[in-house]
Amino acid sequence: MDLPNLGLGRTTLTIGDTTATTTGATGTYEALKSGVIVSLTVGEKITPNAAIVLGRAFTLAEVIALWEEFEISDEETYKLITGQDPPSVRDMALYGSWMQSPVMSALPGAAMPTYQLVGLAQSDTFRVSNHLRAWFQIEVRPRLSTDADVFPPIGAPPVDNGLSWTLPSDKLYVSAKGNDGKREYRATGSLMRFFESAVQFINAGVWEYRYVLRLAKK
Repeated sequence: MDLPNLGLGRTTLTIGDTTATTTGATGTYEALKSGVIVSLTVGEKITPNAAIVLGRAFTLAEVIALWEEFEISDEETYKLITGQDPPSVRDMALYGSWMQSPVMSALPGAAMPTYQLVGLAQSDTFRVSNHLRAWFQIEVRPRLSTDADVFPPIGAPPVDNGLSWTLPSDKLYVSAKGNDGKREYRATGSLMRFFESAVQFINAGVWEYRYVLRLAKK
């Protein structure tokens, strides 16, 4: 069937029947008029990068990619451009690479429960559409490099009250909106080991961690 003529983009190619969740759909739309692009960009409904794509003949697959990369702000704008629903609900998180935990030194027991604070490496720099606001989390898990690895590692098991993480306020960076309509986010966290009994030395890489940037609309 013809793509619906409800949207701002007008199809120049007839394509087969598709559902809203189809990711392999093809079809070419005429470029949006410059006035429409300016209006959508100024209103922060699309990013400057999306404006470039939509300012020339574009495909449905390209619009889907813009949607998945948060270059289109909301479902209504997507429908306005294509005349149909977006393909899926977007995963509102960006994941950094897993990194090895740092060394944790041995410490004597304490009269009251306390914690050991160890600095982590800085996160990747994430570029996020200004349509969204973001916040960091840190995930920690045992590092199992080979199929034969187990946790706790061979030897004396770690004795503590658990691990958590913290994100010092002065180690969080969010840039102003750039010319591409995006902000940069990065952070440097710390790993916390809680204890009251004496805790032993732990080698680097017994644990691994990654930064997660959670995203939400403004």
